[in-house]
Amino acid sequence: MQNALAIDELQRSVVQNIDEKQDLYNLARSSTLFTEPALDAMWNSIPTLEQVWGLWDNSSVHPYTFSAFTNILLFSIKLTEANKRKITQRTRRIGAVTSDNIFAADSNPGLISAMVKSLTRATKDQTVLLPNLQSYDCEAIDILRSEHLDILKHVLGPKLAKMKLAVYAYRPSRIPGSYVKFLFPNPPGAGEGGPPASPLPDEETAKAIAKDFAEAVAKKKVPLEELDIHTVDDLQQSHLVAVRELCMIPSLRSIKLTLRIGRHSLLTALGALPDLEHLDIDQDLKRWEGHLHQAVDGWFPNLRSIHANYTVIKYLFAASHSLYLIKSVRATFDEVEGVIPRESIEELFSTLGSSCPDLEKVWIDALQTSGQARNPAPLQLHDIAKCGQVRQFVAHLPLTVTHPRDEDIEIIAQAWPHLEELRWIPAFGRTKETQPVPTLRSIATLSVY
Repeated sequence: MQNALAIDELQRSVVQNIDEKQDLYNLARSSTLFTEPALDAMWNSIPTLEQVWGLWDNSSVHPYTFSAFTNILLFSIKLTEANKRKITQRTRRIGAVTSDNIFAADSNPGLISAMVKSLTRATKDQTVLLPNLQSYDCEAIDILRSEHLDILKHVLGPKLAKMKLAVYAYRPSRIPGSYVKFLFPNPPGAGEGGPPASPLPDEETAKAIAKDFAEAVAKKKVPLEELDIHTVDDLQQSHLVAVRELCMIPSLRSIKLTLRIGRHSLLTALGALPDLEHLDIDQDLKRWEGHLHQAVDGWFPNLRSIHANYTVIKYLFAASHSLYLIKSVRATFDEVEGVIPRESIEELFSTLGSSCPDLEKVWIDALQTSGQARNPAPLQLHDIAKCGQVRQFVAHLPLTVTHPRDEDIEIIAQAWPHLEELRWIPAFGRTKETQPVPTLRSIATLSVY
């Protein structure tokens, strides 16, 4: 039995079926055979970096000076061999941070920097804090505060591919972070008696702060491909400038932006990115519609998928002739005088049919949950049927569109021989009298072609 349990695949299989951290901890202590795989599972995904900062022994951390003007403590840290071994064994296992909060450690970035430097100085073969981190999700950050982005730099590593940031409005900190408070309950100058709050950075300062971080990503050759930024508060133009600079990271292939503000310079910057393949932008048309008329030919030269409001998609296709590489489109439709016009969906189909020969996925978000049907009619599919490579077609449809007829199903079956998923979801409130009834005869054609 001992020899059987020594098989690495068997050990991993046992560990994969354990969900509770406490059970993994007990397993790691119960047998040396399971110590490594159990610790891997325990530390592979952590909620916040607080668990990382807590690995340093308090006895090794010594403040040696304090600036009453900047409210920053400076530290001297010398790791013992045992502490260094514990830190490296844990940090090398971390593959994902799922819900970090940089506000929790923002008041004394000098402590965080000193911790990281003490590790990289003491460990020759670990030059970054988290060498195997692949995904980082931060639920609270202010990208206009240089100390926040300085802390964010510490997660940069050779395997980091995904980053998600929830951006809050600018709030100068006076209160020490939780780990700093644990070490020093009453650091001098902290709290309400600290230095005055600094003003909101202007656009030039915001640009410099964000650009410095983007350059750090490039300098460290971080393979960051996916960036997701969404805002929690109503933000200022300075935030938008910072977002624009973050989107300029050369390695990015996928960008998702859910903002409370829109600006032509941001859309222009995104359109000029030569390697951007996936774009997902705020579905609120009001953020963008004032800038769409300035769209130009050549925007998004390498785009493969887009998720946006239909009007944004329409303007981009009308202006740029570089979108023929697109394989996936998800469009959101707005109500016009209480209804979503069927003609808008058919307009999109016409655009895609003439511009995207390699289209594989179509997703229509036009579901109406209230209102009255106005002249409901079948959806014309001849234009979208020109895209012969479609594998997924999902349509949440308004009251202006009836259920598919037999001829609609037959058009789909013949036009899309590679179809894998078909979902036709009608609006709520439709009466039986308005519903065409597709029969088994047409459904059967889906299995023929």
